[in-house]
Amino acid sequence: MEEEEEETSQWKQAMINSTAGAISGGISRTVTSPLDVIKIRFQGWVRLNSDF
Repeated sequence: MEEEEEETSQWKQAMINSTAGAISGGISRTVTSPLDVIKIRFQGWVRLNSDF
């Protein structure tokens, strides 16, 4: 009985950790993606307007 409770507890903790990781990954990607697009567009704009 005690082993079942421990196994369930470990499974529950793994699911909580996985969910937290997925949420934090989604939030970080949502924040950094627009900044990455701006950076890439700026780099392209600089290359088009340079005299090299």
